[in-house]
Amino acid sequence: MRKRYVKLKHPLLSVQLLAFIKDRTKSDTARLEAVQIAAECRETELCEELMSVVKNQSEAVSLRVAAILTLGRLNKIETLRQLRIFALDAEVADEEDQLKGAALQAIFPELISVEELFENFKKPSFENVYGTYWYFLNYVLFDRIKGSDYVSILKWLHRYELSLTERQNRHDRFASFCDEIMWQSWKSADLPTVLDSFAKVALERMVSRVNIIGGKRANEFREDLKNSSTLRLALASKLLALLNSENAPPPGLDFAFIRLFQPEDFSWLLSLLDSETRPEIRQMILFAVSNMYSFVDSSQLESLWRMKNRHSDLEQQFSWLFNGTLLDSAEANESKSRYIENLIDGNKSDEVPLVPSPRERVSDLLQKSADGASAAWVEMTMWLSMPADATSNSEVGDNLNADVTSYPGWIESTATQRESIVRSAHNFLVDESINASGHVPSLVENLGDPHQG
Repeated sequence: MRKRYVKLKHPLLSVQLLAFIKDRTKSDTARLEAVQIAAECRETELCEELMSVVKNQSEAVSLRVAAILTLGRLNKIETLRQLRIFALDAEVADEEDQLKGAALQAIFPELISVEELFENFKKPSFENVYGTYWYFLNYVLFDRIKGSDYVSILKWLHRYELSLTERQNRHDRFASFCDEIMWQSWKSADLPTVLDSFAKVALERMVSRVNIIGGKRANEFREDLKNSSTLRLALASKLLALLNSENAPPPGLDFAFIRLFQPEDFSWLLSLLDSETRPEIRQMILFAVSNMYSFVDSSQLESLWRMKNRHSDLEQQFSWLFNGTLLDSAEANESKSRYIENLIDGNKSDEVPLVPSPRERVSDLLQKSADGASAAWVEMTMWLSMPADATSNSEVGDNLNADVTSYPGWIESTATQRESIVRSAHNFLVDESINASGHVPSLVENLGDPHQG
């Protein structure tokens, strides 16, 4: 309907609209529509009055936001410069970041650079208020920046990742935004400066035992990493260079390191031993090739055979392959015992962590629920019933249990996440008209009205 407002344009329209916009005895709805007409009809004569509305703290936030967005469309530079303070200064922002988000939509990146934005970056005040600031971060920001801009953004993200102290801090809507930064920057990783910055964040995430890119982009990243050998090996080289600048690789990093590679990278990894001198890094490489070795790939055996005489640690790592064992020796009997134990625990040996993890899945479903998909609650109960370290062999818990507070996902969640879970359950019960005492796990029974905290 508002797109048809352009048909209202006539020579005296700005005079008529000005009367409505200035008159505070008019309803906010009428004044808001006057602002929208000004936007559609490109009434630049009203810029000064619109800016007065924006600066007036006694005006309704919705009207001020509409005025900012209209100024953005009217695109009068001398007026738009006055919006910088609303985009960068927390003192003039409203508590839900609506003015900030609108100002950024209006003037970024023409009047605020990427560097300025992330030097003054502010995390959204509320997780579940999906307003102009969230809209800017999710739908506007990435469309307006170019590949080289990701260097500044990744520098900010690296500082943010270093500030995190709890793993569960990474599983919320803002974590999805951070994952989107990683994914969009990965698509520009052919630029060396971007890859350098990407590797720093990736290493921090690997150290923290978090996916390099998680959430809804996790599968896309794994597939892209698998299909792009050049970028995959370039990333691995950058990570090793960063490790060489550290005192020692953090514990457990070797497992995360393995996940980067494909079978065809076996010879490349072996070649690193010719130049790598640090024992800790060599051990990581040996651990990787040991886990990647396949009996059915003769080229791997040939590569090992050619290099074993140059590297004693490699020969020792694969001594079981290069050196024969007498059938009745103690070593043979020990190997037999290990083999039998592996057969007994075969299922355990096949266990791999679920990716995305149950907590990541819950985070994604909470976001869907907040966006209006209340039925996401049904699937959410399944993932809440599973522990954070669930594997491919883990069984779903009792997701029909009426007491959701007994679920591992609830027990391991933060206060903010619990509030989101309660709100999701409440929305489902209301939208789907299902009684809380039926077959849907009920939080209302245990926690009361979610709007009472």
